[in-house]
Amino acid sequence: ILSPEELNPEIQGQVRLIDSETKEARNIVVTSNLLKQYEKHLNMFIANIKELANRFGAYYVQVSSSDEIEKIIFEQLTKAGIIA
Repeated sequence: ILSPEELNPEIQGQVRLIDSETKEARNIVVTSNLLKQYEKHLNMFIANIKELANRFGAYYVQVSSSDEIEKIIFEQLTKAGIIA
């Protein structure tokens, strides 16, 4: 499950990121090049998870935290063949 902000970040310029688990803060400058690199690495991460799931006979369904539960169950899980 990824948030809309993780799937398509809409930040630019100087920002202070705070890790929600460790509370560690980091100041960064977000540029279009950095966002392209982020998208590339996110896509590689997702591809690796899909490959790993496939290797072990599991399903992978990418879900956004903004999706309604009905959409997840009746559309995405059905389309993936998890629910008939």
